[in-house]
Amino acid sequence: MTGNHADELTPWIPLFAALTPDSAYLNIPCCLHDLSGRFLPQTYTIPPEYLDSLPLPTSSLSSSALAIDTHPLLYPFYHPTPSSINDKSRYTSYQLFLAHLSLMCGFLPEREALRIPSTKNYGLVGRRRLWDDDGEGKEEGEKKVRREVERLLEEVEKKGGSEGWKARVPEGKAGEH
Repeated sequence: MTGNHADELTPWIPLFAALTPDSAYLNIPCCLHDLSGRFLPQTYTIPPEYLDSLPLPTSSLSSSALAIDTHPLLYPFYHPTPSSINDKSRYTSYQLFLAHLSLMCGFLPEREALRIPSTKNYGLVGRRRLWDDDGEGKEEGEKKVRREVERLLEEVEKKGGSEGWKARVPEGKAGEH
């Protein structure tokens, strides 16, 4: 699955991929939205106790070249720019929010620097699962992810679900029609 400047759908891409067997995703976020509206926090932190509750993939997650002090599951996320570990921009916070969603959906969040002429030139990639590639723990992992996605959907429903969602007014030339 791919989301390029998908606006309101951006945070939903990992959920769609999680519910699609043997899939992966590439998400190029631009506009900041959460699952039920605008993403507003200036800073975002994935709770350390949540990270510690997740299994570490058997594939190597080396931080030696990065020289950063963070949870091993976030090494692939911080790999392109280790300096962003201290970045407090809203866009970096949004990317970390999307990385958290990726983890909830059973994906190891990766961030890839893109060579495109944009200030939003990072792609978030979910291609590896948190469970072993050889299938060990796969069934249990998929069940856990399904429960987590159902919990997220219930949370969105409590906030008003589709009833509370309003289409935004198109910007630029699209709004002139």
